Amino acid sequence: MEKENDIIFPVKNLSEQISLFFDTHLPITSESTCFFKLSNEEDHFYLINSIEELQAVYSCEEKLPELDFKKYSVVIGQKRMPNSYYIVSDQNIVVQAKNLKLNIIAKTYSEGVWPSFSMMYYWGVYPKLPNLKLNVNIEIK
Repeated sequence: MEKENDIIFPVKNLSEQISLFFDTHLPITSESTCFFKLSNEEDHFYLINSIEELQAVYSCEEKLPELDFKKYSVVIGQKRMPNSYYIVSDQNIVVQAKNLKLNIIAKTYSEGVWPSFSMMYYWGVYPKLPNLKLNVNIEIK
């Protein structure tokens, strides 16, 4: 069990099936057509602890990746950003007294950034997380 102020990092050695699924459905330079359909202009995120919870927020027909939710939790989200195309360069979760704090470091995807808005999608598979409220902190570097 995690203690307060523990820092939890996403799992790095994921199967290609899992990484490809989330990279495809939460793309860098286009809209997500399978997640966030009802909230396409808002910042939104989910802490997912079961296949049923993942299915509930997924609207496409393609099969979901096999993930052991007894061992893992998934965080997915979208954030409206001030320019075009950001990527997540780093992320972690800090366990706090009554909630979890997701810290995301975002960088622009390319040198030429157009003065517009875009959605940045993010995801991470973490060791099983406690079922606490999740707060998201995004820092642009």
